[in-house]
Amino acid sequence: MLESLWEKRLFLITACFSIIVFLLAILPPEARLGSKVRLVYFHASIAENAIVFFLMAAALAIIYFTSGRERSFLRAKSFFLVGFYLWIFQTILGGLNMKIIWGEFFWTEPKAKMGLVLLLLSVIIYIFSEFLSVASILSALYILMGASSVVGLAFTSDVFHPKNAIFGSDVFIYKVIFILLVALFFLISFLWSMSVFKSITSKQKK
Repeated sequence: MLESLWEKRLFLITACFSIIVFLLAILPPEARLGSKVRLVYFHASIAENAIVFFLMAAALAIIYFTSGRERSFLRAKSFFLVGFYLWIFQTILGGLNMKIIWGEFFWTEPKAKMGLVLLLLSVIIYIFSEFLSVASILSALYILMGASSVVGLAFTSDVFHPKNAIFGSDVFIYKVIFILLVALFFLISFLWSMSVFKSITSKQKK
């Protein structure tokens, strides 16, 4: 199944991005944000995927510890790297959204501050991933990243980020479109992780 996805990757990625553009185009303006709500949904769907991939990396790292399979570790590494790049991208988008929507960069806002802490942690782990080859240490770091991303954001208070802004909305289409955006970005990111995995495994064989 995975190879079938890989073989159709160009079609799937093109289709996913086309549907994403369509969904953002039909997203109704929000009462307070107006059409700028599209920026929030674009940013949020990428941020959600970054966390998902950090968690997937943690899960595969746990499997590596229990099975000892090198393939599980390499999958964990590929998932972490995709999560890391997504987190960088969502951090940049978050900053741009602050400037466009509120006119300032509110980096002291709790969720934004926690996002920067997670970015710093992910950068440190990325550096270890590039220069350290001890799978057990890296796997432990991937588990740390996954746990930190969930715990850090779940227990950080909201100021500019409304609590449960998407699923707490009375507008049903907002919820549907967000779920679809997350799913589409997930497929794109998963195909990306397959490319990273193939690159890592090819280097291992040399």
